[in-house]
Amino acid sequence: MASEIVGERRRTNAALQKGEKGRLNMTMTVTFLVVTDDVFATREDVLLNTANAPVVGMTYGPLGLQCISKSIERLDEHALYWEMTCEFDSAKNEYEQDPENPVSPDPTTWLTIIEWNHSTENWMSKAADVNGNMYANTAGELIDPLPQTRRTLCSTEFTQFESSDLTLKSFADRNNTINSPAFYGFPEHCLLLNVLNSTLGIYNGFPCWSVRYRLTYAPQFSWGVNTVGGWITPYVSFGWNYKAGGSLELYMTPKGNHIFGPLDVNGNKTADPPNANDAHKFTRQEYNQLDFRTFIRTP
Repeated sequence: MASEIVGERRRTNAALQKGEKGRLNMTMTVTFLVVTDDVFATREDVLLNTANAPVVGMTYGPLGLQCISKSIERLDEHALYWEMTCEFDSAKNEYEQDPENPVSPDPTTWLTIIEWNHSTENWMSKAADVNGNMYANTAGELIDPLPQTRRTLCSTEFTQFESSDLTLKSFADRNNTINSPAFYGFPEHCLLLNVLNSTLGIYNGFPCWSVRYRLTYAPQFSWGVNTVGGWITPYVSFGWNYKAGGSLELYMTPKGNHIFGPLDVNGNKTADPPNANDAHKFTRQEYNQLDFRTFIRTP
């Protein structure tokens, strides 16, 4: 069975209205005339397989309007002809067509548009500021307790359609991972990925997973002589004890005071009197790394 659009019906409508942030949105309804080569063509065939018809969720026509719905009805007077009514909207879509396959109805080929549309607040306790300067008093001692910084982080949520061959474990393994290498213009370790849900179903006639993701961006910061990603946790080496000849000794000042003092890279005392800036700086990775480029489809 084959079917194609051969023209438009006279009835149509269009509207222009003010949208979010002052944007003008255009909506339009168009009724196309479709002809098939088989009087026994099914509704499913005409709806999903008409060669030059709009695809729900994709842009169509010279104005690049997104098709948001599509319905069909067979004409009473001729069994080979159908009316296909499509609704269009210029509101921003989450997807765009792959330039190498611009008319594919398969949602697993659609490219994902990433927009920062959420913000998340969290508290972070650090021993140094964003320039790598230690939070120390004028005596060179680490401030106790360390100051906490409230951060507002940009995040985005988006849906992507993926192959039905994948398993639930595939998506579980992607949850709570950070990007390595760089992704979408962001340095490595700066993006945290969460999998919010995954549903297996039939979309646009194709069996596939609909997966909802969240990306949260934490900026880089200076740490000693290095710059590290926002989801790599910084630490500084301090302790009540230090290594001495293979054993631990109390960290004492020359005047016999027991202190929480700075340690070098080997766990030894630093200079006397101790100075917080002499402490060894290091990081710990709390999330697994993942190459986001292998599965998130972006333009």
